[in-house]
Amino acid sequence: MSLRSDVKKLFPLMVLAVVAVFAAVWQKSAASAGTDVRLDDAAGPVARMDSTPNVKLRPAKVLGGKDLFGRILDLAVVGPWIVVVDPLNTSKLCVLDRITGDVVGAAGQEGQGPMEMQYPYSIDAFDGPSPKVWVYDFELGRFSSFDLGPQGPKPGRTVRIQASLAQPVWTAGNEVLSNGLFPAEVLRHYRVDGATARLDRIAAKSPFADVGPEAGIHVNRTTLALSPERNRIALGFHLSSRIHFYDSSGRLLKSLGGPRPVTPRYRVLWDPRNKVKRVVPAPETRFGYLDMAASDDFVFALFSGRSQRQYEDRAAMANEVHVFSWDGDLVAILTLTQEINRLTVDRSDGTLFGSREMPFPAVVQFEPIPLKGLGAHPGAPS
Repeated sequence: MSLRSDVKKLFPLMVLAVVAVFAAVWQKSAASAGTDVRLDDAAGPVARMDSTPNVKLRPAKVLGGKDLFGRILDLAVVGPWIVVVDPLNTSKLCVLDRITGDVVGAAGQEGQGPMEMQYPYSIDAFDGPSPKVWVYDFELGRFSSFDLGPQGPKPGRTVRIQASLAQPVWTAGNEVLSNGLFPAEVLRHYRVDGATARLDRIAAKSPFADVGPEAGIHVNRTTLALSPERNRIALGFHLSSRIHFYDSSGRLLKSLGGPRPVTPRYRVLWDPRNKVKRVVPAPETRFGYLDMAASDDFVFALFSGRSQRQYEDRAAMANEVHVFSWDGDLVAILTLTQEINRLTVDRSDGTLFGSREMPFPAVVQFEPIPLKGLGAHPGAPS
């Protein structure tokens, strides 16, 4: 692999690292000019923990060798396979055997050509008799499908869509909903016409819509889980302990606060060089929900609750999963003995999988979850 290729592959992470360094230096030098903002977050009912089962889960196995992954950004269980996207890999889409962890296929070479990828960010998985995944490329603004089979992933259809989205998904109505880096909303609805998806409407406004576009980009970040029927969506907020439930049109069905309160915070700094205000995360900013997954009965929400001041690089890792019913009842809390930053669930048996970073990036399969028979529970919001 050439030096040019290596630099190009690492460029997005290099940019993030440089931005983080400058932000840290800037915050220190301009602390007297900075203003920390903490938002009131009346999320609605708050899920109670007092009588909610707490289940400890240990890793059952680790899938993927020491040098297989660079940085896992999303993963999904599809039939007998686990599909992983990794922007640092030579093949950015990797398919593992769910049992053995062996690589059974790969696709998505570096580039901007057909079925090539620049920065794959999320997966929308379709199980069933014709399994496939749709992979969203954050930089190229492309949503590309791959059919899955014993011979590995095969390229399918590509739809051009807006860049800087997060997790676009196909709804039951064969349209696309997505969260993303939005200034005043949390869901956008896209109408697909052939190979192009065009913004149709704002599907759901943010509860923090009045903070302004600069701050909105921070506080409106969410993670998304889609029901298997593709007619319901759960959103967890990155900088809050909010959980929202929507139908596929974007109509809000329920809003509640998670069992461990997190309030959005950010810092406003004056940039004397460009004579504008900038919004950056405050050191005391705590992360809320990092990722979500869903089965027929439950929503699994990976919760951090950590600040960068206290945990530094490990703030965006977590070892706690809040399990909700689709009615919004908190039915269990899972305490993981292995920190992860992404998670997915095998809908056929409820097995939880996650991606870890230490001691090396890999997929972790956890022990079976004893959730059978749980539904409405005393931990329901009050």
